[in-house]
Amino acid sequence: MPRLSLRLAFLLFGALSLASCTSDAPPREPAGAPAPRVAVDGGAGSPLDSLPPSPPSEDPPAGAAAAEAMLAVRETGDAAANAEPEGSAQPALDPPAPSLPSSPDEALPDAGAGHPLLLGRISAASRKIAEAREGLARGEKGSAEQLVDEALDLHPANSDAVALKARLLRERGGTGEALRLLESFEEPGRFRSVDLVREQALATEIVRGADEALEYLRRVQVLPALRCEVHFLRAEIQATAGRAESAISALHSAAETGFRDVERILDDERFEPLKASPRFRQIAHLVAENRARYNRAIDEREVELPPESMERIPIDALLEELAAWQPESSGRLLDFELPQIDGGMLRAAEFRGRPLAVLIWAHWSSVSGEVLGAFERTAAALEARDLAAALIAVDYFDLGRDFERTTRESLEAQKILIRCGILRKGLPPGGLAFRTVPTILLVDPAGEVRLQASTAIEEADLRQLLEEFLGSCAK
Repeated sequence: MPRLSLRLAFLLFGALSLASCTSDAPPREPAGAPAPRVAVDGGAGSPLDSLPPSPPSEDPPAGAAAAEAMLAVRETGDAAANAEPEGSAQPALDPPAPSLPSSPDEALPDAGAGHPLLLGRISAASRKIAEAREGLARGEKGSAEQLVDEALDLHPANSDAVALKARLLRERGGTGEALRLLESFEEPGRFRSVDLVREQALATEIVRGADEALEYLRRVQVLPALRCEVHFLRAEIQATAGRAESAISALHSAAETGFRDVERILDDERFEPLKASPRFRQIAHLVAENRARYNRAIDEREVELPPESMERIPIDALLEELAAWQPESSGRLLDFELPQIDGGMLRAAEFRGRPLAVLIWAHWSSVSGEVLGAFERTAAALEARDLAAALIAVDYFDLGRDFERTTRESLEAQKILIRCGILRKGLPPGGLAFRTVPTILLVDPAGEVRLQASTAIEEADLRQLLEEFLGSCAK
């Protein structure tokens, strides 16, 4: 009898959680809303206002006086006072943090991946993380940490919550505990977000030293979506260790792989000793060009470049939209023909007669990488139910063979076996009317698009969505 009462209580809580998600979920962005754009021209204080064109050689560029003035304004004037004494002892590890479950199911032994209680908890945890970030932006660390703890109680395997918790622990001196938390979250095959990699590198550097942190970054560098951020973190660690040449080399690698955050390079106190170097100025110009190219791509194309982060559309909202579909209501038939990453062609017509799930992505987008692994595993699990799957990689910058090579490396690194087409020049053909990545399309056996969603969907939500889609196609 007590066991039955406990199950009834869990189911009641799950129903209340789902009702709360439906009423309180943030509104979705309208399909035609413009992407947020980073200003690069005009506006006082814009770093590009002071950066002259990228020089072709190691010599200081023409107009370098403006860059000199900008760098001078950014000098801290007291870098020595903030530096740690040489030879200072590494802090002792804090008491061990409890290990995280390897999956959400471990936290709820009576709830499977599609159980309403688990899905309600996932959605509630995501809302609390969004509120915590808003609180941190206002400087309210206490309330933000409480929200993060509540999110972890609801969904212990939430990567955003783990990264935020580690950051808050580190900032208040609990770096050892933060490192244990992050290491307990590591799991073979699990995608590592940029925030998680950044926090683990910083915590490892503080607790175990620069060489251990660099070794950690060497291991995660196989993920192409993280390359420019990994190079930037390497540069910070090398600069702190006094290895100027290695720091400059790592910064150059970050710029070469698409790093575009000019402010982070110019404002980082670790790079103060490097800023007099002509090579540093060349790197700053290259990063500025990356930023300008990013903005031109937004201005000139209908497809938006992927954001650094993306809100998760609640699963109940996706299921509601899927259930509302009526025959011929979307008016969109998928009819594309694209070159494949390994030769041959990927044609929508090949999938007629089968339910099809399509993931539109870009290998250097961390949000895309997060969804890609979940998409592969879920598609493989549902293949026996006749689900077909396809990937479309978007070559935003017309890099051609370089893009094909790095995309292939990304797929091989994550052991992705789904066929992948290449979409060039960002102009969607044959019903691919998307705006950013990652975007998921669910296409019925007749070729009609039943659902389209640009969302950082979690694996449990994706599994439930695809199962519901297969059920609707079978009716």
